[in-house]
Amino acid sequence: MPNDNNLEPRDGDEQEASGSDELLYSIGEALRFKQTKEAVATLIQKFAEDVPNRSKATRHALYFGHFVTVFVILAIGAFGYFKVISTETAGALLGAVVGGLYYSHRR
Repeated sequence: MPNDNNLEPRDGDEQEASGSDELLYSIGEALRFKQTKEAVATLIQKFAEDVPNRSKATRHALYFGHFVTVFVILAIGAFGYFKVISTETAGALLGAVVGGLYYSHRR
């Protein structure tokens, strides 16, 4: 007949908790307090309120990047057209800009 004493861990049989387990235990212990719960709720609420501002800033940065790219392409083209730089140099620079665009979207 099995003995219930075998179900309890013995001193030599205890396993060390891993780092991720310790982290989860620490978070669980911290969330037991009401002030911590309120602080986390406030943090999430402030983060959610800031989402439209961040998306607007991201959109403006994207537009600015497109504007700069178009300006650089037009400037290289104009310099090549008016022979300020040679056509070979203009072609190489345009190739570098296009290559940079493809490389940046490679993710």
